Order: sequence, then structure tokens, then C-alpha cells
Amino acid sequence: MITELAPAQHEHLRPLFADFGPRLHGCIEAVFSGDFGTAWADQPIAPAVALAQVDFWFVAGDPRLPEASEALRMVPEGGTIVTAGGAWDRLVRQALGTNARRSTRTAMSTPPTDAWDRAGLRAIAASLPDGHSIRRATAADIDSFVALERDLVVNFASSQRFLERGLGFGVWFDGRYVAGCSSYTLANGKLEMEIDTHPEFRRRGLARAVGAAMILHCLDQDIEPCWDAYNRRSVGLALQLGFLSPEPYAVFRVRSSVTK
Repeated sequence: MITELAPAQHEHLRPLFADFGPRLHGCIEAVFSGDFGTAWADQPIAPAVALAQVDFWFVAGDPRLPEASEALRMVPEGGTIVTAGGAWDRLVRQALGTNARRSTRTAMSTPPTDAWDRAGLRAIAASLPDGHSIRRATAADIDSFVALERDLVVNFASSQRFLERGLGFGVWFDGRYVAGCSSYTLANGKLEMEIDTHPEFRRRGLARAVGAAMILHCLDQDIEPCWDAYNRRSVGLALQLGFLSPEPYAVFRVRSSVTK
């Protein structure tokens, strides 16, 4: 039987996710920290099957156990399931059938700290149109940052919590943020990057510039920037910024609740 874990027990799940590689590894690290999301397992110590949620729903462990199918059936309608692939993907199709719609994301590897082209990143961060500037989100302008896109702070309980525990940079123009890059999650020295641009300001290099600014800050603070791409354009942007080795993988969106 799958039961919910206390935040302090989340770290016990780490061995089950060893084969996930770079797939949303910033989000998964956030689960281990106990500061983000919710987690369940067949037992709190030395678990064999786990389900964890930080926006995405991560399943891991031994897919041959009955608790594996139980975990999959706990994912609600609209939830996106992420696995390590292989036997787990086959189990998703077997357990959920047409209730799970397959799509593709792309994991990106983070270069070693000393392999980043910092000069190139500084040049990208400086390549803004006239009248635009990059600034770190603060209490004075957090409302504009959130108004740009709620996903920039969605995994934090409040804007104040984001300012205390998260990190965000934005492109400021004409009294508001028109592009932003934030910590989708930030824990144990890993930051999962979220980038958004206002529709009227796309294709101007703003996302690339603010992404470069975020990466430079992470490198200065010994934080590992993490990137997981949802489409080809996101892959292309990641490569321009210096991320490596695109690795496509399957995810599954639950069409309707199958909880039993």
C-alpha cells in the first residue's frame, strides 16, 4: 500500500531515482529536500516504489510490484507522469491504457562549472533592445513578475516565500516585466529554470538574455542550473545558452482520474 511520507522522509527516495539522469533533476532534487511537493511510498524506510509530485508526477522503483500500478492510479486527471522509461513506460500503458496520452520532453545535461562560456553568456545577457534592462525581482516589483506568468512562482506558497527562498530575474521595459527567468524549484544547490516571455515581446532575444543572466548568477553562487525542454524551441534555446546532450523522453498526461 502506498502512503504519504513526512517531508523529512523524502530523502529516503533518492536511490529509487538514480536512473532518471537529467530528467527534471532540479525538480526531483527539490522533492528530496522535503521543501517542495508531496511524496508517497510503500514504506518510509528503504522504499521499493515511490510517487512524488512537484507539478509533475514522478514514479520510480520496481515496476513489477503491485504498488507500482497503485501509484500510477493515484495520479489525478490532468497530471503528467514522468518515469525513468523502459519497464515503467510499459506499465503506464498497461495500467492506464488510453487514459494516458503520450508526449515528449527533452532532458538537457548541465556542463561542468568550469566548462560554461561565461564571456559568451555575459554578451548574451547584454544583448537587449534599447530601453530594456535585466533586474532581479524584489518585493518592490514582484507583483509585475507574477503578472507576467504565474508559473514563475507557482511552486512557492506565496510571493513572499518566493522572495525568501527562490530566485528570479526579469527583463524590465516601460514599467513592467516583459520576460522572466525564475527558480521553478531551488533546493540542495540545484535550480530548475522556468522562462516566460509576454506574447507581444517574443522573438526578440529576451528569453535568451534573461536566461543567460540567471545562469551567470547561478555559477557565481555555486548553484547548478537545470533545464528540461518541452518543445524544439526550448531545446534550441537551451543549446544556445550552453546546455548539452538533448535526451528526448516520454511523458504521459492522464486524461481522466483512475484512482481506485
